[in-house]
Amino acid sequence: MRPWKLWVIVLEISPIGKKMLLNNREDKSMNGNSPKSGVKKRRIKICFVGASAKTVSLVGDFNQWDPNRHPMKMRKEGTWEKIIVIPPGRYEYKFIVDGTWENDPQNHDSCYNVFGTSNNILTVS
Repeated sequence: MRPWKLWVIVLEISPIGKKMLLNNREDKSMNGNSPKSGVKKRRIKICFVGASAKTVSLVGDFNQWDPNRHPMKMRKEGTWEKIIVIPPGRYEYKFIVDGTWENDPQNHDSCYNVFGTSNNILTVS
C-alpha cells in the first residue's frame, strides 16, 4: 500500500485538505512527474474483451478515477479499446463494465487498494 493514497483520502475529507490537494496536483502529478518537466508522454492502448458489455470505462490514478474521462469504444466484436497519453510512471487502474468495477483479466500485475480489493498496475517506461 502506498502512503500517498491514504494521504489523499485524508485530505479530501477536510476543506483545508482539498486546497492542499489541488495545490499538489498543480505542482506535481501523483506519480511524481512534474507537468512542465519535459518528460515525453506515451500513447498507450488499453483493451478489454467483453462481448456482452454495453458500456466500458477506463479509470485509474491517471484520470483521478473519473469514469467519464476515458469511456472505451468497441472496435471489434467484443473488444473495447481506449488510447491514453500519459507520462512514464506506475499507475493503478480498473475498468467499469456496465456499472461494475472490474479488474483487467489480461494483466496479472496488481496491488491491494484501500477498499480491500485490488487494482491492476500499468508501468509506462
